[in-house]
Amino acid sequence: MTSEEIIEQSVSEGIRGDLSALTKPVEGEVESAGPAVLAWELCVHLRALGSYLRISNHPFSETERTSLPARSFTAEARIARDLMLRCTETLKSSSFAFSFTPLAAEARQQEGEPSLPRGAGPNLDGDRFAYAASILEDLYALYDCVVETENVSFESWLSLAGLGARQLALTGFEQIVAETSERRGRSSVPPELCALASQISPDSLSADVSAILAHLYGMLNLLGFVEASLAADEPLKGTLPVFTLLREESRALLDLVVGRTLRIEGLDPAVHDYLDGVAYAIRMELRKAFEHELVGLSSQRSAPLVFAKVENAHGLLRDCFQQSVIGVARAFDAQLDGAGLFNNFRTKLEQSLLLRRELWDVLAAVRRADQEQEPAALRNLMLRLSHFREGSLRFLMYKDWEALERFVEEASAAKSSTDLQPVLHRFHAFLETLFGQVNMRAVLADHPFDPNASQD
Repeated sequence: MTSEEIIEQSVSEGIRGDLSALTKPVEGEVESAGPAVLAWELCVHLRALGSYLRISNHPFSETERTSLPARSFTAEARIARDLMLRCTETLKSSSFAFSFTPLAAEARQQEGEPSLPRGAGPNLDGDRFAYAASILEDLYALYDCVVETENVSFESWLSLAGLGARQLALTGFEQIVAETSERRGRSSVPPELCALASQISPDSLSADVSAILAHLYGMLNLLGFVEASLAADEPLKGTLPVFTLLREESRALLDLVVGRTLRIEGLDPAVHDYLDGVAYAIRMELRKAFEHELVGLSSQRSAPLVFAKVENAHGLLRDCFQQSVIGVARAFDAQLDGAGLFNNFRTKLEQSLLLRRELWDVLAAVRRADQEQEPAALRNLMLRLSHFREGSLRFLMYKDWEALERFVEEASAAKSSTDLQPVLHRFHAFLETLFGQVNMRAVLADHPFDPNASQD
């Protein structure tokens, strides 16, 4: 839908684009790209931009952290610039015009809505959205000039990011955007989980569980933006600010769980263990995503590698957050069925079970071929590999496809057992590591592997 069509639709629906699109509770999934969709996208992008301007949210390896002053931040500045442009275009093209007339000001006060800060700029009596767009437009121009130098130093990035954060605060949207995101997270929690949380005692624990579930569903909502970009084959470096926002949100959730919920007096030990396990899993998956998968994403030039990094990080965090929801719920209802909470959970579980079993079968075939070094064992291995490539290979992370295909090619090209043996040794080590990674998937947490159930 074009910008003109969006505006036309909003007018036909009688929506003049006031802040109701930003502040009303969101119920269910939005089916059309109307003002409510643009409002939610604007909320996410503004929050993502704010988090991206804080360097503590960025993915760095341990080695990179020790050499940040010598590192170029041109790629990071470029991503921030592009997001500023996107927010500016949304503000300009949407039908969110809102004039600061006395009547509008009175309406905002009745709704408990904050006004622009005093002294924020000359347009206090003008169009609020145009004012915000002008701030972002100026930031975009500044970042665009700096990016053109192709040499944004660490100190320059810190200055740019600090200026960007201060100017972003002047838009006056920070509180509204945060509250809108919180409400959307709460409205996304299924009724059965809301009912479960409401029945928990004491009241302090009930309130915390409600907040934890809302936080987890809010982060799953954010991951929906990444998933949409993956499905639409859009430029994926632009998802990095969403990931930095997810990191910030995850830290806030961990502070809630560890700093408050686990310290509630008289907390049942079993509940404590469940919630402590959820916190531990989130910390571990965050580390995988931000200290491994997403490292180097901003400067990566290979499109397949960018796709693999984003897909892997998205899959890790989605599975982790979904499993965390289930873990929190099972702390109070051990019989809860996770498949009923997420449409993709049962499918993901079935796919992971099949992948793990068939990967074990391939591993066993490689081991046998390596030990026996007989033509029959090699033929069996190639048949297993052919079956795996045509079947559950697609359930692996994209990054592992190329490595596995390379081993298959090397094994096929070997002209003698002498050539084949070192390939099989390396292939076996690779498959053992890969099997371990698959077996650690969050969705398989309640399904321990039984090698005897697999057919050799």
